[in-house]
Amino acid sequence: MQSVFVWIIVLSFIYLISGIFLVLRSHTAIIAARSQILLYVFLIGNVCESLSTLVLMYAEDLNITGNHNNGLWFITCIIIISHMLVYLPYALRSYRMYLIFGLEENFDNPMNWVFYNRTTQKWLLKALAVIVAPISMALLIITVLVISESIKIYYNTDSNSVDNNFFQGTIIFVRFAEQLILIFFNYCNRNIPDDFNMTYELTAATIIYFITPLLSIAVELHRLFYWMNITRNLLLLIVTVIKPIIMSYVNSMYYQLLTADMLTSLDLVLLHPNSLQLFEDFLKGCDVLSIQEYRTSGVNYLELILYVECWIENQSLELQKKIYKYIDLCNLPNNSDGLDTEEYFPAMKNRALEYLRDYYFTKFANSRYMIKLQKEAFRHELYQIKLNNSSLLRQGSKINFVNHDWPLDLKD
Repeated sequence: MQSVFVWIIVLSFIYLISGIFLVLRSHTAIIAARSQILLYVFLIGNVCESLSTLVLMYAEDLNITGNHNNGLWFITCIIIISHMLVYLPYALRSYRMYLIFGLEENFDNPMNWVFYNRTTQKWLLKALAVIVAPISMALLIITVLVISESIKIYYNTDSNSVDNNFFQGTIIFVRFAEQLILIFFNYCNRNIPDDFNMTYELTAATIIYFITPLLSIAVELHRLFYWMNITRNLLLLIVTVIKPIIMSYVNSMYYQLLTADMLTSLDLVLLHPNSLQLFEDFLKGCDVLSIQEYRTSGVNYLELILYVECWIENQSLELQKKIYKYIDLCNLPNNSDGLDTEEYFPAMKNRALEYLRDYYFTKFANSRYMIKLQKEAFRHELYQIKLNNSSLLRQGSKINFVNHDWPLDLKD
């Protein structure tokens, strides 16, 4: 008897702490990208299913057993509804992720634009209600009939009985259907450029939904069978709630918005890690294909700029040596005037920026690297629009994407 209350307290504490931190970090991009409201629904369903399963597991100790017992039926109803609230957010979030992040991959498909405005949290909650409501109403009708004793619910503890085999067969069928749906969404989202690792979360959830039923088949003890379900919910809690919360603290600058305006200036291109990486790849390509056209390697100028930026934050002797090395490689003037390093290094950085701007940036703006950056900026801006328009308290403005004059290069 005492063990069940101990487990209830332990699980309640875990879910309470997770819920508090989820609310506190709901403003971060990592949490917001996962749809905060659906995460709340997932957490509520998770705690209700786990605690209800725990009560059902210790039904004999709590004296709510028997072949004909309304209490067991009420607990079963809670478990069924709670399980839907745990599973359905994965399907709805996968649908939302496919339309938002996968829009770039299927730009010419007009149906994507038609359904794009249906990815707000308010619309997703309506879809969730439409799915859950009929099943909840059916369970409510059965419950009323059970209370009025119009029908009787029997719980047969014989594992070889026909009723128990039918019940187990139904569970296996439902779990198999859930696994197929998750596999389908994994396939649809396999090539999506996901900035928030949500595809990995979906893959991990799919693996969890596959492994726990296999383990429960091998378990013969009644209580261990239920523990598999609680273990599954705790693993899903770690993957879907706890890990993103930790990421929101560890990687507070994890998501940086890339806009089309940032691509018009070399200084702004160097500020974003993605555009910086592509510009470096472009410079390396120039060095290989047409090095004779330039006085020296463009990568050396870029390295000089980056090292000066690091030196401004941390003026170490090692960084100074590297800066002088790249000044020589770039054939820039030595410090013959005896300027202070705080004046000399920024001056050399500006010379390097000017050289890259004059000799490289124009060609970079007309290269395939810029087209790739334009697509990424387009996707970032679309997703930022959805974050701004996904509030539960307002519908959000309808956006006519079809008639919007987007760059033709983005359709290539």
